[in-house]
Amino acid sequence: MGAIQTKRRILVVGNDGADRGGWGEALQRAGIDTLLEPSLERALCVAAELRPRGVILDLSMEGCDPLQLASALRAHPRTRDLAIVAITHAVTDDVLELARSRGCDAVLARTAKPHAIAAVIARLLDRPRARAA
Repeated sequence: MGAIQTKRRILVVGNDGADRGGWGEALQRAGIDTLLEPSLERALCVAAELRPRGVILDLSMEGCDPLQLASALRAHPRTRDLAIVAITHAVTDDVLELARSRGCDAVLARTAKPHAIAAVIARLLDRPRARAA
């Protein structure tokens, strides 16, 4: 039996905690709690068990394909309606197309202002839960 889904909680998946400092604070100010999972391998289990409302996925994780997690989240019945935001160093047309094809709702540059990242995530968390088929 999993935890009850919290509307304003997100899971941050990535292994570079230093980059999350500024926007982590902005998320807290926006009333969004964050959970950190540095392991891509464990992230799907953590998301299914703890039932956050969304996931921030760091696309710069080395030695793996973080977008595989986005696909797995969309395929899993307990996580398919999560908001998924990819964070990347450079938002290009190729990155946007690939991320969206794997199930990401938004792609943001790591250099985006923390309050802008928080605003996008808050908007996604407030949308209706059911995803269009």
